Amino acid sequence: MLPWFERRRTPWEYGCVFITIELCVGVWRLFSHGMYHAQLVRLHDILHVEMMMCISSVLMFKRFVHSSSLITLLYRVLKGQSRRVRYALRATLIVFIILSHISWTIFYLYIPDESMIAIICFICLATYLHVACFLVLFCVIEFIAIRVPLPSYLATFLRCKDKNTALCVFLSAFFVLTGLAVTRFSPVVRFSTLEFTIGLPPSFNDFSIALLTDVHIGPTVGRQRIRRIVSLTNSLQPNAVAIAGDLVDGFINRDANNALPLADLRSKYGTFYVTGNHEYYHSDVDEWLKFFTTSLNMTVLRNSNVKLYSNQGDDYLCMAGVDDFITEKLRIIDHHMDAAKALQGCGINAPTILLVHQPNGADKIIRSIDNERIDLILAGHTHGGQFYIFWPFAYLKNAYLYGLYKVKGSSTQIYVSPGVNYWGPPVKMINLCEIPVDEGVGYVKGNRSRMMAVVKFELTSSLLSIFTYFRLMTFMDVPDDIPTRQKRLQANSSNHVLRYVVAAGIIIWLLLAQMAYPLYWAGRPVQNVLFGVSLVALGVWNYVVAILFGLFCISVAINLITRLSSGRTFMKILYRWSFLRWLFGDTRAQVVFSVVVGVSLSLITFLCCNMLIVKEQVFTIRDLPKEADGIRFALISDIHVGGAVEEEHVAKIVDRVNSEAVDAVFLVGDLVDAPRPDIWRRLRPIKHLQSKFGSFYVTGNHEYYYGNALEWIEQFKAFGVHVLDNSIDGHKFDAVVALRGCDQSAPVIVLSHNPASAKDITFNSENLRVDLILSGHTHVGQFYTFAPLAFLMLPYFYGIYQISPDTRLFVSAGTLYQGPPMKMLAMVLEMSILAEPRRKQRISVDPQNIQWRDDDAKFGKKILERMGWRNGKGLGKREQGRNENLRLKANHSGKGLGCKHSYDDTWVAHHDDFAKLLASLNKTKKDTNENMASEIKQNAEKSMKSRMRIRYRGFTRGNDLSEYSEEDKCAVLGKKRRNIAEKQIECQSDFDKKRINFDEGNIVQSALSMNEYFAEKMQKFREMKKRKEDASLEYEKSR
Repeated sequence: MLPWFERRRTPWEYGCVFITIELCVGVWRLFSHGMYHAQLVRLHDILHVEMMMCISSVLMFKRFVHSSSLITLLYRVLKGQSRRVRYALRATLIVFIILSHISWTIFYLYIPDESMIAIICFICLATYLHVACFLVLFCVIEFIAIRVPLPSYLATFLRCKDKNTALCVFLSAFFVLTGLAVTRFSPVVRFSTLEFTIGLPPSFNDFSIALLTDVHIGPTVGRQRIRRIVSLTNSLQPNAVAIAGDLVDGFINRDANNALPLADLRSKYGTFYVTGNHEYYHSDVDEWLKFFTTSLNMTVLRNSNVKLYSNQGDDYLCMAGVDDFITEKLRIIDHHMDAAKALQGCGINAPTILLVHQPNGADKIIRSIDNERIDLILAGHTHGGQFYIFWPFAYLKNAYLYGLYKVKGSSTQIYVSPGVNYWGPPVKMINLCEIPVDEGVGYVKGNRSRMMAVVKFELTSSLLSIFTYFRLMTFMDVPDDIPTRQKRLQANSSNHVLRYVVAAGIIIWLLLAQMAYPLYWAGRPVQNVLFGVSLVALGVWNYVVAILFGLFCISVAINLITRLSSGRTFMKILYRWSFLRWLFGDTRAQVVFSVVVGVSLSLITFLCCNMLIVKEQVFTIRDLPKEADGIRFALISDIHVGGAVEEEHVAKIVDRVNSEAVDAVFLVGDLVDAPRPDIWRRLRPIKHLQSKFGSFYVTGNHEYYYGNALEWIEQFKAFGVHVLDNSIDGHKFDAVVALRGCDQSAPVIVLSHNPASAKDITFNSENLRVDLILSGHTHVGQFYTFAPLAFLMLPYFYGIYQISPDTRLFVSAGTLYQGPPMKMLAMVLEMSILAEPRRKQRISVDPQNIQWRDDDAKFGKKILERMGWRNGKGLGKREQGRNENLRLKANHSGKGLGCKHSYDDTWVAHHDDFAKLLASLNKTKKDTNENMASEIKQNAEKSMKSRMRIRYRGFTRGNDLSEYSEEDKCAVLGKKRRNIAEKQIECQSDFDKKRINFDEGNIVQSALSMNEYFAEKMQKFREMKKRKEDASLEYEKSR
C-alpha cells in the first residue's frame, strides 16, 4: 500500500477510487432495512456532496494561490515578504477547506449545543458553498467572454481572472455576513389571510394557526433559541400550533434536552406535529415520536386526523397529517405517506387542514386524491432556498417554493413556510426566518407586495444603470482609428475635466432615476424637493436605457450571426444602407442615437402628458330599453394622484367631464398612488363631478399598495361617489357575487380595473349575463419603448375586444400617467354612448297584411266569405277563432319562439319562411317542372358566364335569387307586375274561364264548386306523375 501513496496519482485513479466507494455503498443500501437504511441513505448523500466539494476544492485552491490581486492585497495589509504572504494564504486556504469538509461530521459528534467549533465549521461551509458557486459562474463567463467578441470595456472586465476572483470573495463574504446577521435575531412573524373557498363555519371565523417548520434542533440551534421561539409563539395567542416536520436534526441522547422548551407552547387546541425527512436521518424515529408525545405534549399525526370542535354547536375543523414524503424511498416498517387514510372520517362538509412536510408530497396528494375535501395544506422543507445562490435550484426541485399557492381547478390552497430556523450553517436570506400566523390582515399583503416589487425593480434597474454608465462613457473614450500620437495628445489634454463632468452628470441622473419609486414612502418635505426631478429622470431613463440596451443586444446578435457564412452574406446585404452600418457597427453612434432619440421622445411625451383629448366610442347593447338609447357616460381610469399628479390636474379632468354633460361617470380604479392622509386633499375636485345618474367607482391595484384600502373607500363615499364593493368581505374578486343581483333580462355593464379578469367575468360559474366590461390598467405601455412589450405580454392591450358573442371588453388607455409625467400621444379620456344594435329591416308594401281584407276582389277574402266569414268575426263554426289578421312580427330579443332563455343565434328564420310563402301565393304562372328546371339551368349558366352571382343577403339570409324567375323577384320585392298576357296557360278543362286582370295578380272565376275544382286539379297531377313513371320505365328497359 505504501508505494501507491508515495507517487502522484492521476485523476483517473482517483476517479476509480470514488466509483469503487460508490458501488460499495450502493450495494450496502440494497441489503439494509429500517433505520439503518435511512441513516445509510443520508451518508450516501453526504458522500456525493463530498465528491463534488473535492473537485471544487482543487479548482478553488489553484485559483486563489495564483491570484496576484489577493496576494498583493494581503502583502499590503500584512506588510511582509511576498513569500511569507503566499505561504500564509496557502495555509489559511487549506484550513478553510478542511473545516468546510469536516462540517458534515458535526451532526454525528456529541458536542455542546451552539458550540463555537460547530458554528465556525458551518460558517466555513456556507462561505465555501458561496465561493464555489461564484467561481463556477465566473469560469463560465470567462469561457464565453474569450470566445465571443465583446466591447473593450466589457472584455477587460469579464476576461480578467484576478478581478473575478476578488469579486467572488467580496460577494461571498457579503452574502454570508448578511445571512449570519439575519439568524442572530428572533424569527419574524408573518401574518397571512387564508380564505376558504367553500367557507368556514361562523364559529371558526377568527381561527388562527401558528406554523412552526424546520426548527432543526441540532449543533447550531440550541435551547436558548428554542425558548425565544416558544415565547414569541405564545405571545401571538394562536388557536392551534402546527409543526410541519424537521423539528430535530440529531440524536435523541444529545438533542432531547434542547427540545424541552417546546413543552411550554400554549394554544386553545394544542400542538400538532408531523414528521419531516431529518427525523429519519439519525436516531430511531419512533423514539423521537414517543418523546414528543410524552414529554412535549404534542399530538403526533401519522396518517391520521383530529376533529377540533368549536364552543358553539357541532361545528368542527378536521386537522390531518401524513408521514413525510421521503418514507417512500426509505424502508421503514409502518412509516409511509397515506393521505387517504389521514383524511378518512373528516367528511366533505367540514373544513380540512392537512399537514405535509414536503411540497412535492403535497403535490402528489393533490394529484392522487379526488373525492376528498382539502381546504388548506401547510408545508415547509424548502427554507426558501436558504442561500441566495441555491434559490434557483430550490425553485426547480420543489413543486412549491415559498408562500401561498392556489391549486388550479381546485378549492385547495397550499402555504409553504421558509422555516423558523435554518439547516446547518447559521446563514439565511433576509426575512426568511419566520413564524406564519394564518389570520385576517387584508391590506398588509398588498403593501408588502408593492415594496417587494419596488425592491426587485431597483435591483434590476441598478444592473441596467451600471451597464448604461459604462456604455455612455465609451463616447468619451479616444477613438481607435486615430494615430497613437494623437491619442496621447488627447489623453493629456483637458479632456479629463470634461470626462469627469460627464461622468458626474450621468451618475447624478442615474441616482435620481433609481430613487424615484422609493420616494413614494419618503416624507412630504423630501418629496417636495426631489420627487418631480426624480420622476422626470426616471422617464428619460426608461427611454435612453431601453434604446441603448436594445441596440447592444442587436450588436451582440450581429456578432454571433457574422460567425456563420450565411450570416456574413446577410449582413453584407443589410449594410448596404450606410445608416444601418453606422448604427449597428459603431458604439459611439449607438450612444448618440440613444441619447438624441430618448431625450426627444421624453420631451414630446412630457409636453403632452396633461393634454385631455375626448374620444367618443359607441357601444351597441342588445335589449337596451328605448329610454336608455343614446345614454352617454365618461370613463376615467388610472389618474394616479400622489406622484406628479396634483389637485389642479384632477380639477382639469373634472371640468372637462362636466363640459360634456354625460349621464354617468365611471371611475375604473388606480385613482391614487399614495397613503390617504398624504393626498386626500388633491382628490377633492372629484366631489364636483356632475352627471344624471352619479359617479361609480371600483378599486384598482394601486389602492392596496399604500396603507389601508378601506380608508380610500370611505373617502370616496364621503365625496358622494357610489363605491361598487359588492359587500364582499376582504375585497375578494368574485364575479358571481357581483352579478348575482343583476336583472338577466336587462343589459349588464361591469367595471373591472384589470382587463385580465375579463374571461373570468364573462364565463362565470353561473353563466350570468354580461354585455360590456370596462377596464383600464394597461396605460398602453405609457412609453413608446415599452408599448411593444406590453402588447406582447398582456392579454388585452387597448381598445375593444369581443370576449364572447354577447360580451365585449373595452380597455382604456388611462386618463393620466403612473410615475414619470410622460404619456404617448393620442391617449385620451373616453366618452362612450350606448345604443341599440343596428338591424337590417325588411321594407314591405303591406307590413300589417290588410290589403286582402280591404279589397273585395281578393281571392282569399271571397273564399272566406263563401264559407260564412265576415269582417270582424272569428273563424270556425262558433266563430271561436282569432278575429285578427296574420302579420309579420320581428323578433330581436335573441330568444327562440316560446323560449324564455337567450341563445346566441337570433331567431330570424321565420322571416324567410314567410317571404317564401308570399312568393308562392303570388305565383300565377303554371309552368311544368321541366320548364322550371330549364329556366333555372339557363339562369345558372348566365350567372357562371357573368362570374357575378347576385346575392340578396339582407332579405333572404344568403339564398341565391338567381334561381328565381323575374316574376318571383317582383313578388318578393313588391314591384308592380308587368303584363304577362303573352304567356298563355294551356287549359284542358271543359268549364268556361274568364280572366280578370288586376294590378296585384290574376284571379280565375269559375262556375265549378271548390271540391270539383280541386278534384279535377288532383286528377291532372296524378296523370302527369304516371306519365313520368312510364317514361322512366321505358328508359330503363331501353338500357
